Amino acid sequence: MSLEDNRRSQLCKQIAQYVSRAELLKAATKIEVGFLEQRKITANSVGHGYDKIFGKCLDDKLTAVHVQDAYIIAHHQILNFIQFCELVVSRAPNIRCINLLTGMEARNNQDAFNELRDSLEKANVVLKVEFSSSIHDREIRFNNGWIVKIGRGLDYFQKARQILFGCL
Repeated sequence: MSLEDNRRSQLCKQIAQYVSRAELLKAATKIEVGFLEQRKITANSVGHGYDKIFGKCLDDKLTAVHVQDAYIIAHHQILNFIQFCELVVSRAPNIRCINLLTGMEARNNQDAFNELRDSLEKANVVLKVEFSSSIHDREIRFNNGWIVKIGRGLDYFQKARQILFGCL
């Protein structure tokens, strides 16, 4: 057996070990789904507020929430995120951390995120905001076991008309 064949054989063994280890890790990290629910929100329908969608995910076991939504950019999207945070804080008495991973465009809203962070600190909740250029899936992970995959992110409401008699 030549030196090159010996090296190739050793590399093949090492690769096989890595693949075997990766398969074990993959099997160990599978999420056991105890409950699955799918909701389709049709256009112009009502009754789909954050409380209805996320209420069952909020309990006294919840200490952290991870929100992944690339589009917390426009003013109404920031207001949606604030409304979500308010719901979490009001319904999960042990919440201590809300993490937001959003798109790079949202960096323009750093002042708003800082203001919200300061406000949440008064409720003993830490807000961590990170920006990414490679977000694809929109989901919310609650550390009490709930995972909500949400196609439109937090921005599933129809955009309200802002200048309308009777809107105040």
